[in-house]
Amino acid sequence: MNRDEILAMEPEELKVAIAEYVMGWKRTGITGSPKHKKWHDNWDRDQYHPYLKDPNSLNRYFLCRCRVIEYRFNSVEFLPDWPTDWNDMELVIEKMEKDGLVFELYRAVGGIDKWKAAFWVHATLRQGEEPELRGAAYGSTAPEAVCKAALLTRMEEYDERID
Repeated sequence: MNRDEILAMEPEELKVAIAEYVMGWKRTGITGSPKHKKWHDNWDRDQYHPYLKDPNSLNRYFLCRCRVIEYRFNSVEFLPDWPTDWNDMELVIEKMEKDGLVFELYRAVGGIDKWKAAFWVHATLRQGEEPELRGAAYGSTAPEAVCKAALLTRMEEYDERID
């Protein structure tokens, strides 16, 4: 994944990328039988009902919304809508700030419906040096801009995982 691919991501792709690269959740799945193949376009016995696991809780966030998941589990959690919801966007900002980054959000002036989000390494943390921009992106909504900026910020840290 490169800069252009991140900037072109749709909200559903952003949700999964944020969970893996920003929040640190691990992808896994529940294995299943071929009888449930009809409910999945990309059926794979080893990754049947894929989900992301939050290492800090017992929650599993399913990537598929099939009837089997709703039937097997009393309480089903789906990924937060980080790229579209303001409240969920705040979780991304909190995670980045917890990792020592400073956050800024701007709305473009002049009637243009664009937002700019940026993450910085704060100058005081680096003994009086100028602040260092780690990642910035524009979006048509603030949550979209924040998610893209967060992913761009993480690109260096996950360089070995990003092709």
